[in-house]
Amino acid sequence: MFCKRMAAIHKKGRERLEALREAHRAESERLSGVFGDVLSVVVEATAPEEVASAESNGDASVEGRAPDAREVAQRAGRLVLKTLEKAGGVEMLAAAHEAVSAHHGNNYLPLLEQYYGSHRAALFTLVNAITLESTSADRSVVDAVEFLRAARREGRVRAGAADGRAGGRGWATGHGDAVDRH
Repeated sequence: MFCKRMAAIHKKGRERLEALREAHRAESERLSGVFGDVLSVVVEATAPEEVASAESNGDASVEGRAPDAREVAQRAGRLVLKTLEKAGGVEMLAAAHEAVSAHHGNNYLPLLEQYYGSHRAALFTLVNAITLESTSADRSVVDAVEFLRAARREGRVRAGAADGRAGGRGWATGHGDAVDRH
């Protein structure tokens, strides 16, 4: 029963991750397009000016001088900033990037907290009913469970909240809405 419950919770987490990816897919594609535009203007900025103007006039026989690095950097900077402004501005693009990149990779574990709330009491009951033994030298899981057991006994963490959440970090200090008042 425990394995089925845990599998269902993890399945919900994976489904939520996929839903978030789908929701951000269009924005991700737009950001990729903006990056392509930035690359295009940088390529344009690094091309010698005479060559670029000769090519646009249809005369490819003119050889351009090599621009100095400062000119190239200034020109590239102007073109990049102009491109970013057209795309919505640096701040808006940075916020969009943060939102989209928050769910890159396959790490759905941060999304699981919302699904554990309704199962918290049952999980504490199970943890209290069994004896855990580490099958390797790594005792981190056993130590974490012992910490939770002790915290619950001391009233610093409760089995479940009305809203299904742990109540923030109040359990760590003994203050806040996570304190067991029974």
